[in-house]
Amino acid sequence: MDRRALLAFCCVAAIAFACAPRSTPANAAQRNAPRAMMRTPEATTPTLTSALDVETREAVRFSLAVENTTGRTVELMFPSGRTHDVVVFDARGTEVWRWSAGRMFTQAPRTRVVEHRGAVAFEATWPAPSPGSYVAVASLSDAARPLTRQVAFTVR
Repeated sequence: MDRRALLAFCCVAAIAFACAPRSTPANAAQRNAPRAMMRTPEATTPTLTSALDVETREAVRFSLAVENTTGRTVELMFPSGRTHDVVVFDARGTEVWRWSAGRMFTQAPRTRVVEHRGAVAFEATWPAPSPGSYVAVASLSDAARPLTRQVAFTVR
C-alpha cells in the first residue's frame, strides 16, 4: 500500500473516531442498569424535601432549606462550585436579579453529604431591591436530584 494512501486512511480513521458520539458515564450507567433502577428518585420514594424562605428588610434574604427524608445518608453531587441559584422575576415576568450573575465558580465537581433526617441550607442575598411584587425561583444544582422552589413576595 502506498504510504500516502496509508497516511490518508489513518487521518480519516482518526477524524471518524474523534467525531463519533460518546456516552457519558451517567448514560452508560443508565444503559447497563436494570429497568427498575432507571426511575427518578422522586418517582419511587421521596429522598429530599425543600422549602424556600424569603426575608425582606433593607435587603432580601433567600434561604433554600433541603432536608433528607430517607433512612440513609444522601450525597448531593454538584457538577461545579455552583450549588444553587436564585432568580427573581418582576410582576411582568422579567428577570430582574440572578444570584449567580457575575460570580465565578470552580469547574471542579463537588459533593455534600446530608445525613439521615439532616438538613442543609443554601443562602443568597439581593442587596438593593426596588419596591414591588416579585417571584423568586430557587434551584438546587444537584445532578441526580435537581430541586426548584418558588415563592412570591413584596418589597415595600
